[in-house]
Amino acid sequence: MLNGPDEESVTSELPPQVIGRIQSELGDRGNKVVSALRTASALLTLALRDESGLRLAESATYNLREALNAVVSGRSPVEGGLPVVLIAWQQYQDEVGQADNDDDASLEALKAVLRRAAENQDRSSYHAARLLGYLRDKARVNPISGALDPVVEYDRIHKSASSALHTSTALAAAAELHERTVAWFVRMFMPPDAVVLALRDLAAEPWQGEGQIVRLRGTASNLHHLRLFLAELKDPAWLLPLHVAEVATLPEEGGT
Repeated sequence: MLNGPDEESVTSELPPQVIGRIQSELGDRGNKVVSALRTASALLTLALRDESGLRLAESATYNLREALNAVVSGRSPVEGGLPVVLIAWQQYQDEVGQADNDDDASLEALKAVLRRAAENQDRSSYHAARLLGYLRDKARVNPISGALDPVVEYDRIHKSASSALHTSTALAAAAELHERTVAWFVRMFMPPDAVVLALRDLAAEPWQGEGQIVRLRGTASNLHHLRLFLAELKDPAWLLPLHVAEVATLPEEGGT
C-alpha cells in the first residue's frame, strides 16, 4: 500500500451549489469539469489501497489538468505579451523617424505598453491569457491582482499538473494539487450571495493574522469583490497586510 494522506484528505468534493454554478455557466464544458474532478478524486482514493504499481496519481493529475483546460476551452487569449510589445516598438521606431514627431510623447507611449506588459507577465501564458478573457467577460471587470490573483493561481496549478505528468508523481503531491484545484473552483464559482456574505463577515473581523489573507484569497476573485470588502472593512489594521499582499494601495501621507 502506498504511503500518503488519509482518505478524507484526497476526496474533497465540490459543494453542490458550486457544481450548479459551474454547469450553468460553462454548459458542456462545466460537465467536463465536474466529471474530471470526480474522476481525479476517485483515482486518488483508489491509489491509497493500490499495491500493483498502477500510475493512479498521474492519472488523477491528468484529470485535474483536463478540468482546468475545460474552463477556457474554445476561448481566444486576450491580447498582450510579446506581440503587443513588438508592435509598440515598431510604432515607436516609425514615429521617431519623422521630422515633426513629438519624440517624448512617443517614448511615453512605449513605456506605457512596457509597464502593462511587466504588470501582466504572470498572466502571459496561453492558458492564463484565455482565462483572463473569460473572467473579464464574466464579471465585466479585471480579476484581483497581486497575491490574490486567480489567474496567476490558475496558471501555477496548471503548470504543476502539466509538469507532474512527465514525472513519477507521489500520491501526496497529487493530493495536494487536487486540493488546490478544488479550492480554486470553489473560489471562482461560489454563488454570488455566498461571496457577499463571506466578504462582509470577514471585513467585520479585527485583523488577526495572515490566515485572514488566505481566507480573502479563497473568496474574492475580482475588483467588485475587493471594493465590497474594502467598503465593509472595520479595522484599519488590515490595510498594511493588504498592501503587502499587493491587494490595496495605502493612501499617501497627507492625502485622503
